Amino acid sequence: MIAFHNHIEMSCSPGPDPLKPTHVLVGVLAEVLFGVSGRVDFTAKAHGPWDPENLTMQIWGDENRVWNYTSEKDVAEFVAGILSLPDDVIRSKRFWSVSSGTGTLGDIAAEYGAVRGKEVGIKYMGSVEELRVRAFEARERGMRSRFWEYVGWFYTLWTVEGVWGLGELDNGRIGVEGEGLGGFLGRYAEV
Repeated sequence: MIAFHNHIEMSCSPGPDPLKPTHVLVGVLAEVLFGVSGRVDFTAKAHGPWDPENLTMQIWGDENRVWNYTSEKDVAEFVAGILSLPDDVIRSKRFWSVSSGTGTLGDIAAEYGAVRGKEVGIKYMGSVEELRVRAFEARERGMRSRFWEYVGWFYTLWTVEGVWGLGELDNGRIGVEGEGLGGFLGRYAEV
């Protein structure tokens, strides 16, 4: 995202109204986190936290680390909300942070269990350092053309380390509230 942002800024010709990209950061897509069919897989088999076969959330490092997730439906709503703002408001912020829901993996697992009426397990996987070692070992064994073999390790690592944390959300600023996990799960019976 940062490389793309810099490329756009560098490749735009200077002038009275140069292109100023606006980015919308959403955390992990809920459809990807929970492995909805037809989406990129970020479940446990791809080194993500959700294990749908065993109804278990796998947690690395600090169990209190907050994750942000956003459904594809909400991404569209948030972008439409941002684009409906006056131009000067849109341009005042280069990176917008929005999210359907926020919580620790334990919170997300508990909410899933409550919505589905099922017991969801928690499995502690190890320290952040152990996760970092696995991520870099996987990348060392892999290659860019097969990055799916290790990218899940890094997404988990960077979220656990706080790199992917969205911080303060702009949901209220644009007047759009996310559907939350209950709304998302209501639309995907197979999850």
